[in-house]
Amino acid sequence: MPSSASCGRGSLPSRSVPARDWRLRIEDILAAVERVQRYTARMDLASFLADEKTVDAVSFCFGVIGEAARHIPEDVVAANPDLPWPEMRAMRNVVVHEYFGVTQETL
Repeated sequence: MPSSASCGRGSLPSRSVPARDWRLRIEDILAAVERVQRYTARMDLASFLADEKTVDAVSFCFGVIGEAARHIPEDVVAANPDLPWPEMRAMRNVVVHEYFGVTQETL
């Protein structure tokens, strides 16, 4: 039996994901924002926090927004300083890597 240190190495096929045009990623951001707005329409904070499925859906959308924002060229980011690029990117890292510490109020 292999040691746990090598467990899983080479078990997944490597995937080559083609580069996606940044304009499509902008569309992804806009679509995710629209979904968050639709999911939370007519909800106050208390009803949002009580709805586990909506909290999970919004969290996923924030991950999509942040991941897409990470792939926007810096010249496009610089040309649009009014948008919260650092916050979008940071929220993705929080919901993906620090999910255990995310409070519903953070979302």
